[in-house]
Amino acid sequence: MKQSRPDLLSRPLFILALGLLLLNDFYLKHEFSNFLTGKLSDIAGLFLFPYFLSSLRIKWTKTIYWITAFLFLFWKSPFSQDLINWSQAIGIGFNRVIDYSDLLALLVLPLSLRYFQKQLLTERRINKYLTAPLGIITLFAIWATSLQREEVELNLKMNDVYELKMSKTDFFNSINAKYGYHKNLNDSLFYLHFVIVDESRIDLSVLSTITSVDSKTTKVRLDEILYGTMTGGLFSGVDKDDVEHFKSISAEEFKAHFEKYFIQPIEKGRAKDIYIENKKTQYPMGINE
Repeated sequence: MKQSRPDLLSRPLFILALGLLLLNDFYLKHEFSNFLTGKLSDIAGLFLFPYFLSSLRIKWTKTIYWITAFLFLFWKSPFSQDLINWSQAIGIGFNRVIDYSDLLALLVLPLSLRYFQKQLLTERRINKYLTAPLGIITLFAIWATSLQREEVELNLKMNDVYELKMSKTDFFNSINAKYGYHKNLNDSLFYLHFVIVDESRIDLSVLSTITSVDSKTTKVRLDEILYGTMTGGLFSGVDKDDVEHFKSISAEEFKAHFEKYFIQPIEKGRAKDIYIENKKTQYPMGINE
């Protein structure tokens, strides 16, 4: 038996999983932030990673799949935090969120193994110049899934009021068209999440009071800037200068960001990178019903 089978990287489901992982991490997560996009990377990654390594060392296939399952369990547990802290301290941008529902993605491992073993029975020619790019793209996709993120708490009190010429229902529908659903229109307190682009991309979360003035007018009051989540580079992690700059942004600058990246897109019907959750749920939209 051959030690490696690079031709296995050209098989349809492997290519599909690789494309899905890249699409989800670099587009879908930002455009449709919800429960599904939060799990797709784990599912695609768990299909790809052991398949890729097994194509390099076929006789170790079952061992690779078992080690992958163990490492995923370790990665998604609190026991991996010391390792993550160490990697971040030396400038390697790793990050993960502990969410035990992610462990459901382990169910894809037997499917990946079965598909790999089936593909072993057939051999296809693959252009040797495609082998290295496919391997590099696969490693890049797996690494990029765990980019370091740093959450910066601000808890900055605000009191800025905006009146939008739309009903409360239309206001939510302008977001829900892309970003899922809200739980209760009768609520007035909401967490708003949107992206600002200053020195770097920052996912900002704020507390807001949203009320109906009448059937054609909605009042949005910006109550508090809660925190911002900054995403680091592929190898460099989060730039500490960017973090310090973010911490130094004034209330007036945050007001300008809120107007530019939240209010104006809503008014223009271009609610990109925006979603909302009822305050009492304390979960991102789409996680709980």
